[in-house]
Amino acid sequence: MSGPIIGLSNLKAHHRGFEHENRGMAIDAVVKASEVMIEKSKDGSSGLKKRSGALMSKTKGKVRLLPRRINAKVFNTLPYAIMTEEGTPGHVIRAKKSRVLVFDWPKGGLFPARFTWVQHPGNRPYLWLWSGVLTGYKFLGVELTVGMNRLAAKF
Repeated sequence: MSGPIIGLSNLKAHHRGFEHENRGMAIDAVVKASEVMIEKSKDGSSGLKKRSGALMSKTKGKVRLLPRRINAKVFNTLPYAIMTEEGTPGHVIRAKKSRVLVFDWPKGGLFPARFTWVQHPGNRPYLWLWSGVLTGYKFLGVELTVGMNRLAAKF
């Protein structure tokens, strides 16, 4: 049994070519996955109710290509963003500026309650940023698998 004879210099050149193409493919895949992650976090498809749109419009993302890594992040600067992402425990709401609480009911307008405080049950976490990151990771896995199969077929 004899196969093709490959010289050492020829093998090194092939290996360098494979490494170069692999690095380029991996960088492209991570950048695409980062963009998917950012868009998924901004589209509001995680079950979060869209009220004013301020939360989604303030969601930003950055992709930075550094010498040894790619840094991608999704963030939101609104003070209540972390509360919608992670949820809140039950807490007391107290009247601060008046003697009683005033509620704005969707059908009835402003309604002064006869309470100086109420026990809020808390909010469940929506994980809208996390779902974007998870979608980005799944996309990255598919892109890397397809890219590696394409590269392997070349060599």
